[in-house]
Amino acid sequence: MVISPGAGRASRPFNPEPWYWLKDTLREHGVATDLSALMEAASHHESSLVRATSIDLISRLEYTEAVPLLWERLAHDEALFVRADAAIALARLEADGGLEAAEQLMITMKDKRQQVIMAGRLAEFGVSSGAEFVTEQLLVPPKTSARSSAVRAASELIQMTDIDKDFRRELATLMLTSLRDEFDVRLRYYLTILRENLEAWFRADKTIEKLILEIAVCDSDEEARERAVLLLTELYSRHLTATNIHELVEIASQHENILFRRTAVDLLGRLEYREAVPELWKIVENDASPSVRIDAAVILARFGVEGGLDAIEKLMLTSANRIHQLFLAGELAEHGVTSGASLTLNALREPHSYDRGSEVAVAEKLIPLQQLDRRLRQKLVEAVLEHLQGIKPSQSCGVLLYLRGYGDWFRPTKRAKLLMAQLATSDPDDSVRTYAQTLVERWSS
Repeated sequence: MVISPGAGRASRPFNPEPWYWLKDTLREHGVATDLSALMEAASHHESSLVRATSIDLISRLEYTEAVPLLWERLAHDEALFVRADAAIALARLEADGGLEAAEQLMITMKDKRQQVIMAGRLAEFGVSSGAEFVTEQLLVPPKTSARSSAVRAASELIQMTDIDKDFRRELATLMLTSLRDEFDVRLRYYLTILRENLEAWFRADKTIEKLILEIAVCDSDEEARERAVLLLTELYSRHLTATNIHELVEIASQHENILFRRTAVDLLGRLEYREAVPELWKIVENDASPSVRIDAAVILARFGVEGGLDAIEKLMLTSANRIHQLFLAGELAEHGVTSGASLTLNALREPHSYDRGSEVAVAEKLIPLQQLDRRLRQKLVEAVLEHLQGIKPSQSCGVLLYLRGYGDWFRPTKRAKLLMAQLATSDPDDSVRTYAQTLVERWSS
């Protein structure tokens, strides 16, 4: 599909980058940031980076006096990216013919990476004439520099409402495919950009929906997976149909991939779709994966379904996986149930741990529960204090603040006081020592 030059021009305002970064770069090279110094550096500095940065700053500071210099740099600078910066600067300063010159430079570029970068920069001005170049590079093999730059350019073009809707959808599909294929950690950022723009097409394009679901399940970056799930949740909640629900329930109960089943169960829970309760019970009872059964039981409990907490407790007591046991103990504690306290204490007492921080976090949920046996609470506090130096200082500080808030509930044992005194004097982190000293004083009063 051909996009006409200038389509959608000025569809949204230019959003300036922070100038301090440009100024700091120039100062590192001994360049002042007044107009005369910037013009001198833009014309004659031996570093192409300094020339480009000077040009960029000139335009952001709106020094229109430099327009003749920018035309000269566009025509004669030996570095392509400096000429590109000069063209963009002219467009930013609204010099006559500046935007057209930038478009012409993009069209004649032989460097594909520079070409798609220029296409993305022009899109910031509402110019879509580089869309075909971007599409071309999104189709090349993964992990090429031009394809990576094309993803960023596509994110700009997708936001241009004047571009043909079908073409924007094609760009979105190609962009998501590229990011999924490359397991690019930047996906979390681009999913946020696409959030509003995808909504208009979501119901009309199952390919995009499928791609987002695959990202939610398979991406290597945890935050990208979470953002994809949030995006699906929001879109489903606005446009929930019987077809969506049927597909989610089918995936949750029948998909051969465990990760797809878990994600579908998660989405049913986030959508609070209580009509899925019968199917969730079947999953709890029959799914081959303990993880999927646990996920379904947790959703039932959160729905307040009778028997949901009993299902969690049964899974906790019958599981051979310590990580699963602790997770379920924490879930029960959130519902005020203390039956996971003993296994949490046993986990804390083991000399070796897969994740001591998680054990401490579950204990934190249990300690304030009034229905917890007093002696068991004291033992949990002692066990937590023994391991504070083995977890992140930020979590240690959180635990100590938490104990300070609930410290009046229970009478600390002599051992707990001794452990707290040791933290106050010997922990390597200043904040931990400070918080521990506060508790030492409180517990001794």
